[in-house]
Amino acid sequence: MKGSIFDIQRYSVHDGPGIRTLIFLKGCMLRCQWCSNPESQNLNNEIMLMDEECIGIDKCGLCISTCEHNAIYQKDNKAFIKRELCEGCGNCSVKCPCDAIRSTNRIMSVQEITDYVMKDIDFYNRSGGGVTLSGGEPLFQYEFCLDLLKSLKKKKLHTALETTACYSWEKLKNIIQYADLFLIDIKHMNSSEHEKYTGVGNSLILKNLKKLSKEKAKIEIRIPLIPGINDQLDNLLRTGEFVKNELGLKKITLLPYHRLGQTKYEQLGKDYMLEAIQPIKLNSHNEYMETRKQVLRNLDLDVR
Repeated sequence: MKGSIFDIQRYSVHDGPGIRTLIFLKGCMLRCQWCSNPESQNLNNEIMLMDEECIGIDKCGLCISTCEHNAIYQKDNKAFIKRELCEGCGNCSVKCPCDAIRSTNRIMSVQEITDYVMKDIDFYNRSGGGVTLSGGEPLFQYEFCLDLLKSLKKKKLHTALETTACYSWEKLKNIIQYADLFLIDIKHMNSSEHEKYTGVGNSLILKNLKKLSKEKAKIEIRIPLIPGINDQLDNLLRTGEFVKNELGLKKITLLPYHRLGQTKYEQLGKDYMLEAIQPIKLNSHNEYMETRKQVLRNLDLDVR
């Protein structure tokens, strides 16, 4: 069984307990406008162009001569990509000597990933860590995700799944016995607003969360706070009430909005939809976060 991934990060202390390895799978059903990994959304290979790394066509030009689809052209002595012509073959990224052109798709087998993560078994054992499957949406490659989780559990590793829960319950239920922790964002409690900013409504997600709770799956709920979109106090109150009353959970994590992935959109030739939204200024950040945490603390929730 082989799957498509776009990154592997070792020695992470986020997205699950202890020291972890994060495996980022390609493909996603949602199109969150604040997504920090736009290269994860499409299952197919996409080419990222870091024009600041290009040493100049006059000194190189291998990308242009390599491309069989005439998708790369020269402008001001730099390489540019005609996205409508690019087939994502990745030949240009192989030839580029300065890593200015990169593929976003890496095909790996379950065994290859398992062998790779086992290199850090001592760190997992000492810290209570393990492996987290992220994305994208790992369930977009359901069979590969399931086989990988089974393989990791055979090695007695702690496993976490960062998922939107926007998938059929029949298949999601099969995952439960192989995932020690589910990391799930609640992006908005209003389904129409959820659809407006992610491309899908939230009804399936909320139903699956309830079912996961009934199955006694361990769930960690996070809320990505996007100014003006889902950070309103009434929305946070509704979210907190759902987490406490419908899921029976006591903890919730707030994730401040950032724009660390914005340059990736430029490198992929895509528009960043939230250009007008700025992160909360540093001198206002603590007050902003405390106000929103207090809404949830008033529900006797442990807020982080």
